[in-house]
Amino acid sequence: MLIDGHLRAETTPDAVVPVLVLDVDDAEADKLLATLDPLAALAETDGTQLDRLLAEIKTQSAALGEMLAGLAAAANSAADTAMSDASAPADESAGAAASELPAKYAIVIHCETEQEQLALLERFEQEGLPCRALVV
Repeated sequence: MLIDGHLRAETTPDAVVPVLVLDVDDAEADKLLATLDPLAALAETDGTQLDRLLAEIKTQSAALGEMLAGLAAAANSAADTAMSDASAPADESAGAAASELPAKYAIVIHCETEQEQLALLERFEQEGLPCRALVV
């Protein structure tokens, strides 16, 4: 089942592209879809579809639950901002400044299990390091 990349599959059906084949169940596929692509933060979110997807995800991970709740809150906040921006007069200089994103530096640690990921996340948070859990 294709869980991401639908647009690429539809627009370039004859192209040879790299793929990742995973053995996951529907719940795991939902987690992947909700957390997969960091670049998705740069795209517009369909709030209705995100709410539906998040409502279906069940996790025992408090950290992942908090991340998903934050994702929903950020999407709702962005939608509210977009609606208020649409009613405000256009300012060309504001658009240029908004497109410049500050550089961020990250380390990715590959964990064998979700429990290992949560243990490291808890340890780093206790050390005061800003961090978040991702599933890739």
